[in-house]
Amino acid sequence: LLSLYLVVYTFYSQSKGVFWSISDMSELRNIMLCKINELGEPDSTIIIQKFYYNRSSSEIAEIVSMSAANVRMRCKRAMTRLRSMLEAVGITI
Repeated sequence: LLSLYLVVYTFYSQSKGVFWSISDMSELRNIMLCKINELGEPDSTIIIQKFYYNRSSSEIAEIVSMSAANVRMRCKRAMTRLRSMLEAVGITI
């Protein structure tokens, strides 16, 4: 999640030339966590395990009881949905 947060922050700040305050970054983190939770299970677990805990698809597959290939596909689709959800609230990545 932290790496995802840093990716969003980096792309957004570079593309907009914006300097963020601590409160802005905290608000962004809260929005991201809310949107990740809105993805539902198992997608939210997959995203958090992949980007916050830096786990491999095989490791995540054991946690969510599916194949590594399914984890990769769900991660890809969840990221597409998350990107759309963030853009709907004005955050582009």
